[in-house]
Amino acid sequence: MQILPIFFPLLITSLHAIPRGRRAVRNRNEGDINSLVGVGQYLYQGDIAVVKSRARRAVIRQKHKKWKLPMPYSFDRNFPSRSRQRVLEAMQFWSEKTCVTFHENRYVYPHVSIFEGNGCWSFVGKQPSLREQSLSLERSCTDHTFVVAHEIAHTLGFYHEHARGDRDQFISIDYSNVNPNLTFAFAKESEKQLDHQEAAYEYGSVMHYSVDQFAVNTNRPVIYARDQKFAQAMGNRMRATFQDVSRMNVLYNCHERCANTLNRCQQGGYPAPSDCSQCVCPDGFGGNFCETIEAHSVGQKDNSDCGGVLWASETSQTFYGAVRTRVHSNSVLPTPEHCFWHIRASQGKSIEIQIKNIISPCSMSCSFNALELKLSNFTMTGPRFCCDEHIYNRYSQPKVFQSEGPLAVIGAYARYDYLDFNIEYRAV
Repeated sequence: MQILPIFFPLLITSLHAIPRGRRAVRNRNEGDINSLVGVGQYLYQGDIAVVKSRARRAVIRQKHKKWKLPMPYSFDRNFPSRSRQRVLEAMQFWSEKTCVTFHENRYVYPHVSIFEGNGCWSFVGKQPSLREQSLSLERSCTDHTFVVAHEIAHTLGFYHEHARGDRDQFISIDYSNVNPNLTFAFAKESEKQLDHQEAAYEYGSVMHYSVDQFAVNTNRPVIYARDQKFAQAMGNRMRATFQDVSRMNVLYNCHERCANTLNRCQQGGYPAPSDCSQCVCPDGFGGNFCETIEAHSVGQKDNSDCGGVLWASETSQTFYGAVRTRVHSNSVLPTPEHCFWHIRASQGKSIEIQIKNIISPCSMSCSFNALELKLSNFTMTGPRFCCDEHIYNRYSQPKVFQSEGPLAVIGAYARYDYLDFNIEYRAV
């Protein structure tokens, strides 16, 4: 692997200087893995390699740092076959929903060289000074399809959501609980340098770190959502969101491909740049025009408690839902099993929801299993929960949620064991 200079505030090192450490055994994301193997402190914001750092943005602004598509890449000859498959799955995700394409060709320069290094890290955007641009994915990184998708998004030009210059309107950082060697991982970008495409801040972006990322005391948060409903939405690596996909489409001008196509897509969807006759739909919606519910994952085909359409009346009703895996706590699925429900009411009504209980592996960040409520803007991630403590108020009563209109969308995700829940709902 060629030596590439890395420059950070108060830190000058090289890729060869990144030390070898123990392998990550159990992890949630690239930040955890890099901390466990001992490389996080050598990388900008915990997983970004830098040649020169003058202007860093939510997404790159400089045209010369965007890749000419298809993006050329190569696999190191020793890169494991299982890891290759995970990379191809992540690439396929981006290609199906955007105009971004990839082509394996080690004889084109510059190209991205994917290898099994120490930790999960990438440069941001094309680095014109490099003939071979490194993307490191150790084996534990490829346990998670959307950790790989996160690093590929960096390579294509994405920075972290929590590094936006306007982030203080949406989150606060408790630096007293951050590992002292990793405080720079929460560096904030200047508004003058920021290009966030005028997109709303998304707590659930695949580019956002977890509530307790790099915590000294893992029982306390590091990142506090100013809107507390979204505390457990941060750190999502279950799937890249509709907004993540939309930003990629804007970055690479993908919408131009369907400029002459009538947009018949509903719920904020739009024609898919990869096939203008299809729609890119918000999470939870499917069908030809996002007019129906998103299909459940293949592993739930025999689960009668997975998904459906419910009608709310003014009389309270209850339903039980579940998403199940055949994987237990010593392993995780690379992508989650999922189910969706739509609760509908008559026009002019809204829907009141109480989650009575959740039975699932419980964690502060709901990184592996989560129940999601979408109650208003369906193009954005909704509040997520995985523990009873998330759904009860300080008086031990279930919190009451209310949709802004006659539709509520419920999503359930599980990467190991199961997630069961009971919900009470009515039209108001």
